[in-house]
Amino acid sequence: MTKMNPELRKTLTYVLCLSILGYGINKALFVLPFAFPKIELQIPIELLFIIFSFLSVIILSVVVIMKKKSFDNVGMTFLILTSTKMGIAFFVKKVVLSDENNAFEKINFYGIFVFFLVIETILTIQLLNKKLEK
Repeated sequence: MTKMNPELRKTLTYVLCLSILGYGINKALFVLPFAFPKIELQIPIELLFIIFSFLSVIILSVVVIMKKKSFDNVGMTFLILTSTKMGIAFFVKKVVLSDENNAFEKINFYGIFVFFLVIETILTIQLLNKKLEK
């Protein structure tokens, strides 16, 4: 059995912990009676967090592997993968959330997207800064 790269393990642990934290906060906002109105969502929050967590794990795994193979291409790899994720998110939003009356769900969808984008960006910056420090 091969050992996992410690840097990859640490990065994926951050992603999963922050995903769970973000999910808990988002879910709490829907459970609290004073926070948001009771709305029937077309895409469950759980599914959104699973999809975006999975995509973030893939993106950051590729970035860590690319850092090991060719540090100079890490930034471009991150931009290409993030742009691909953005295209997938736009397509899903366009197909599933086409109803004009669910502006709240669209805001929630993009809020979750931005949450994961921030996580990916911060972790990628940390990976790039580690190389510069050495």
